[in-house]
Amino acid sequence: MKVVGNGQIRFHGADDERPHAPGEHPQWQESFVLMVWDTAREVYAFLRVSQVPHKDGGTGTAWLNIWGPGFQYKNTNVALPLKPSDRSADSLTVGGGLCSYRYDGDHHWSLRDPGADVSAQLVFHDAHQGMSFYGDASAHFVSETVASHVEGSGRVT
Repeated sequence: MKVVGNGQIRFHGADDERPHAPGEHPQWQESFVLMVWDTAREVYAFLRVSQVPHKDGGTGTAWLNIWGPGFQYKNTNVALPLKPSDRSADSLTVGGGLCSYRYDGDHHWSLRDPGADVSAQLVFHDAHQGMSFYGDASAHFVSETVASHVEGSGRVT
């Protein structure tokens, strides 16, 4: 792999694919994102689940978007209350099961919105080890906002 410019790639292990112990910072948050583009079927998805354990007794966020031919689903919740059972060593859940993420070597996503009659079970299979490419000397916004991001690519079933 060739890195152009001053960039550097940092590789991450499986522990960074799982939830981390909450940090002490009052705005500490953890999130997982899945973006899917199936151009052959014209089906696309953007799912994000996050937890902010120190905000208002613990809140969760779900940004759920799925669209395809003749179908569009959007559900954005930014203040879902958290319960202790919404976090485990390998999973995050928000909204009483509205959206969950679990890692066991693959990345399992579950979406269940009975009010909209929408559900999905997606599994992301990594094509390579997780990595980040934001250098420590990046601009303040990058270093403060995405310094701990782990990027990946692969296939979804």
